[in-house]
Order: sequence, then structure tokens, then C-alpha cells
Amino acid sequence: MTKPYVEAEVKGKRILRVDAPFDEALQMLRKEGVKNPMTSKELTYARTYHPDGKKSTLMTSGSYTQAGFVYIKGESPIRVQVSPLLDERLAKLATQENRENRYFSTGNTEMYEKLAKLAKEDKNKAPEKRRAIVLPSRTQFNISLKKNQKVFANIFGKAGEKYLEFLGFDSLTVYPVDKTIVDVQKGTILTQEWLARLGNASNVDGDDRSLGYSNTVRGVQSLTGEASSQKPSKLVLPYTVKEVDKITEIVARVKLGELPASKLEKVLQFANKLRRN
Repeated sequence: MTKPYVEAEVKGKRILRVDAPFDEALQMLRKEGVKNPMTSKELTYARTYHPDGKKSTLMTSGSYTQAGFVYIKGESPIRVQVSPLLDERLAKLATQENRENRYFSTGNTEMYEKLAKLAKEDKNKAPEKRRAIVLPSRTQFNISLKKNQKVFANIFGKAGEKYLEFLGFDSLTVYPVDKTIVDVQKGTILTQEWLARLGNASNVDGDDRSLGYSNTVRGVQSLTGEASSQKPSKLVLPYTVKEVDKITEIVARVKLGELPASKLEKVLQFANKLRRN
């Protein structure tokens, strides 16, 4: 079984990563003392300040986050900061349904109604502090500091502005479940939020149904205090993206005759470094 490993350390935070079906990944992170997956705000902050920038593995692969989306027939979707699918029983049921290429749906609308009430209670709070927020559209829509600002702030908080600058984008896109699928369900559809990689424009996917596959789930630990004593199952990777790029360049240039074969000594040293780890 795949175990969590330290993928990065950014600004005093240790980021654990596990690639496994969602229900299994959730259990494995909790064994490491991480209660829930990291938030979109935490992930975008880590992406923005990772020393490898856009080449970091945080950017080259997406991740499930702590948030979730809920849907019922004829109503606007709701984004909730703490997904109902973080309940291990529901996570297991949803993972199995997704494995069969189906959305997970409860047998009634009670979950949606409960979260709609929560969104109403929080309506006058600052957007980033709302536990739940009703989305402005049943189809895809853009979010930024100027477009659907409240949803943008609810997802990314104060990290959002810097993240857009880092990406060089004007906005990001939120994708809900297709309303024609929602409207044939009798209960509440539950999905887990997926923050996509750079290659997929860092979209916010609320229409994901891939929990049954070995996709990425990340959690975060502080490097100080109690959390620092929790030792994950694998150490930090013993190389950087820049090192790999340099070694690849050396091999390619030796092959083309642009560099002497003696330069392969550096490649051998790099291989020995990996072997020791």
C-alpha cells in the first residue's frame, strides 16, 4: 500500500503527499497525524512560494483539497469548506461509486438542506470565513478579484491575489457537475474539490468523480511544535527538479557529441546519491 511521504517543505510547513484511492489516502494521512487534506488556500500558498516555482511537483500535479461540493435537482451548487466526504464512511461509499464511474448521491436532500442553512447563517461573514457558500451558476464560471470575488475569496482567501500573479492568469475557472446529471438524481450529489495542475490551468473542479483512482491527496504539518515530532513514512526527495534537468541535459549533450564522455562522471555521482537514499 502506498504511504504518505514528504513532498516539500515551504515556509515552515511540511507537505505530505499520498497517491491512493481517496478513502485509503484519508486514512493514511490521519495515521500521520493529519486530520484533513490541505485547503486550496494552503496549497496555492505553497505553490506560490515553493523554491522550484512552476516546475515544482506541487504545480505539475493536482490535488484533492479539504473542501467539497453538494448538489440537488434544480438548485445552485454549494461549496463547503469541510467536505462531507471527510467522514470515512461516506468517503468509502463515494470512492466505490466513483470507481464505477458514477457520482455518489445520498438517498435524500437532507445534506444539501443542512449546508444551505449553514450558507445562509454565514451570509454576512467575510467570504473567506464562510463555512459554506452558494455558487453563482450551475455551469462553469470564472473567479478572480473582479469576477465572482466572494467565491474566489472563499476558495483561496488572501493567498488568491498572489497566486494569480504567480500564474500570470487573469482568472481561474470553477467546474460544477453538469446540471443534466444533477437533475436526474433524487438525493444529494457529493464531490470532493480538486485543484488542478498548471497544465490544466489550475482549474477548481467540483465535477470530479475519480476518487477510486490513485490520485493525489496532500496534507500539511507544521515544522514546529507537536507536529514536528510526527515522522512520515518517507524522507524528503534527495534531489530537486533543477538537478534532474541538469543531469538530463548532460546525458543528451554527451550523446550528441557536444560534451566528452568524462562528463558522465557527474551522472554517476548523482546516481550514487540516489542509491544512498
